[in-house]
Amino acid sequence: MASIAHTVAPVYPRDARRHGVEVLVILDVEVGPDGKPTDIFTQPGRHFDSSLAQAAIVAVRQWRFTPAIDMDHKPTDSWVRIPVSFTLQLH
Repeated sequence: MASIAHTVAPVYPRDARRHGVEVLVILDVEVGPDGKPTDIFTQPGRHFDSSLAQAAIVAVRQWRFTPAIDMDHKPTDSWVRIPVSFTLQLH
């Protein structure tokens, strides 16, 4: 299985922030042998919000992974499940 090597934080959509929307977006990410995401699917949750799901996808597309290694010790495609939490911080 691939492992996370570099992350980029998602941008909290302004409307979701203004309305106090907090949610955990679950993404299933296919990671290529080069460590880059090649396909991303959302797993809808109880409080699914498409703007937050899209923000999570945009961020995770910029992530880099250490790819999975096959039986011949070569990098290969794999899937990972990534939780992306959108939580408002009170100051």
